[in-house]
Amino acid sequence: MPLGTAIHNIEITLGKGGQLARAAGAVAKLIAKEGKSATLRLPSGEVRLISKNCSATVGQVGNVGANQQSLGRAGSKCWLGKRPVVRGVVMNPVDHPHGGGEGRAPIVSGLAFSSVDTNHIYVQGVDYEVFCGRWKESQKVFSFRGDSNWLGFSKSINALKPGLTMEKYEDKEIDG
Repeated sequence: MPLGTAIHNIEITLGKGGQLARAAGAVAKLIAKEGKSATLRLPSGEVRLISKNCSATVGQVGNVGANQQSLGRAGSKCWLGKRPVVRGVVMNPVDHPHGGGEGRAPIVSGLAFSSVDTNHIYVQGVDYEVFCGRWKESQKVFSFRGDSNWLGFSKSINALKPGLTMEKYEDKEIDG
């Protein structure tokens, strides 16, 4: 077989059957032959050494434009067994970690106390941190900045203030 030949359905081990370059429109090229092995450039771009005794089919696999075909509508994909994909942000909080909130709420990973001042609460997002509220020692409550509904929690705290026990925490009120 001359160098540069287009081949497909290539065996990796002798007698096992074709395993490489079998998809629609796939083709591999014979680059070099050295001793008992041959070098191939696969459709992925990988260069691989394979025994010369392994079988392959000359040419390219048919149905070249299979991946350019538009299915046209969601029903066509349904016939192929594909289920719809639902984003986490449109789910409820019980269904997904990104769920909940009012309107288009940001993805919030949780509440955290400031490392500098433990009287401040921050909301930690995926790639940001926003000041959210502060601890009012005189009233023993958390005061949230503005309307906290956009964060996905309404007058509730997901984190305990360091030093507070659960008994002290249960009777606390939060002003919004």
